[in-house]
Amino acid sequence: MGHWQYPWIDGKWYGIWFWLPGDVDEDGQDDHLIPLTINTPIMVHLLLAIIVDFDIILIRGFDRINPILPFEARVVQSMGYSHRTIFVSMAVGALAFAIGSLIDLPMIQYFCWHAFLGMFGLYVSLFTFFLGVFILLERSREYPETDENGEEIEKDADGNPVPKQALQDKQAEKGASPAAE
Repeated sequence: MGHWQYPWIDGKWYGIWFWLPGDVDEDGQDDHLIPLTINTPIMVHLLLAIIVDFDIILIRGFDRINPILPFEARVVQSMGYSHRTIFVSMAVGALAFAIGSLIDLPMIQYFCWHAFLGMFGLYVSLFTFFLGVFILLERSREYPETDENGEEIEKDADGNPVPKQALQDKQAEKGASPAAE
């Protein structure tokens, strides 16, 4: 009781991971649960390193999109690019942990199942909680009035900075050289 019971085999209920060995409550019968082991903190640190990598991919994808685009278009385009990378990385990592759980050593099986489920938790939390907070913070971000050289930064109608290269391209289209000004 207290955990979800899944298959009905031979007149008995077994836990969701009915193939896992382990007697968590030490009553002499396998409980078919994933217990916490001495490796669990290692898995938590591993998942922390993975989510930091995913966060960097997500933020760098957003930073590389042209800031002239409207904010919503930048978010959609950057998530389109970074989602593919993050999904493939997460799927390969989860598959590696799923295959690792086939080893007939309970400590490794528990570690791999914790990490496998943790990978899906990271994926869901990244595109719900982290992305939501990132969008809120990015919308409230105030851009500086001057660049690192003290020159005033050109802004578009929405108040977003326009990159110098875009300004130079506009001036080149008009036939004026940037150095002439």
